[in-house]
Order: sequence, then C-alpha cells, then structure tokens
Amino acid sequence: MKRKIPLIVLGCVAIGAGVGYALDAMGIISNFTIFFPGWWAVFFIILPSLYELFRKESNKVFSACLLLLGTALFAWQQDWLGNVSLGKLIWPVLLIIVGILVIASAFTKGHSHSVTNVVVVAEDGSLPKYEVSFGELCPDYNGQPFSGCCVDASFGKVTLDLRQAVIEKDCTIQMDVAFAGAELMLPPGCRLNIQMDSAFGGVDNRYASSTEEGALAIQVLGNVNFGGLSIS
Repeated sequence: MKRKIPLIVLGCVAIGAGVGYALDAMGIISNFTIFFPGWWAVFFIILPSLYELFRKESNKVFSACLLLLGTALFAWQQDWLGNVSLGKLIWPVLLIIVGILVIASAFTKGHSHSVTNVVVVAEDGSLPKYEVSFGELCPDYNGQPFSGCCVDASFGKVTLDLRQAVIEKDCTIQMDVAFAGAELMLPPGCRLNIQMDSAFGGVDNRYASSTEEGALAIQVLGNVNFGGLSIS
C-alpha cells in the first residue's frame, strides 16, 4: 500500500486540476491555474522529499536536506525573501546541506570509503543492509548464499555483484539511491521484475530476463533520485 501512495497523490492532484479548470471554463471561478510561482519546487522537490522523509526505509538526512533546498527555492519563487537573488541564496543552502551530510556520514553505521568485497550477514535473520555515504561499497557474493538485501547509497557508489551468488529462492532487493551511482550484476537465467521510482534519475536495464516458467524471480524495488542504477 505504501508504494501506491505517490500514485494516489498524483491522481488526486490530476483530478483537482481537472475540476479547477472545468470550473474556470464554466465561469464559476476565474484565472485558475496550477502553474503558480514555484510549482516545480513543490511537485518535484518538496512533495517527494516529504514522502521520503516519512518512509521507513529512506535516508532521513538526505530527505531533510532535499526538503530544505526545495523550501528555499519555493520561498525565492514566491518573493518571500525580498530582493535576494537565486545565486546568492543557492550557494549558502548547498553549503549547509553538504555540511549536514558530512556530519551525518560521520555518525552513520556502515558508511564506507573505498570498501570492497564486503558481505553483510544479519544476525537476527533479517535482510542485510548496505549503507554508503561519500565512498564506495562493493559487496561480492561469489559462492555466498543470497536471499535479498537493502542498499542505501548517497553521495557515493555501490556495486552489488550477484553473478556467482548462491540463490535458492525468489528474492527482493531494495535499492535507494540518492545523488549516487549503483550497479547491480545478476546471474543469468533469472526473471527480473523492476519497480523503481525515479526523480531526476533513472534505471539502465541491460539484463536479459528469463521468460521460462519456474525461473528464479528477482524483484528490484526502491527509488533513484538524482542518480542512476545500472542492471546487467
């Protein structure tokens, strides 16, 4: 249900816009438009960051920083800041965001700088989680059992190598990529199902998904914001 929330909100916005334009056409209201000053900051930065901020698996620090940036841009578009120019505003905000991210990375468990071939085993039986900020993480499951994992990358790179992994049942990979790059390398003969949301980013899928009945299914879920995910 949680993954349907963005679609429900988008649908409600479309219905509201349609009703507004219809009332304008009938003369009940006048000069209706959804393109108010700063509308792009609301729909493409503020609302997505609010959704990510309250999503359980999200990077809270990054979402809060993105919300700060979107709010500053919206305030500038609304002329709430007087004669302050965008150039004078954006750099202080970006410096504050970078400072917050740097401080947060120092206290984030699992953050990594050029760490390779690391495989995490969750002691409580839950899915292992890989987190990387301002660094590189390359888990390699060569000959290791794999049943799914969670990946959270911001301002860094993560490469998840499953080409030689021992996969005995269908599994799910949760990928949350923000201002980062991620690469997912899968073994041949699997059926791939991708359900990724993206904002100013995307997924480059070059994997030949199997169409055979009974093939192992790998489901890739998550978000790509200001970054990219490559699957091969």
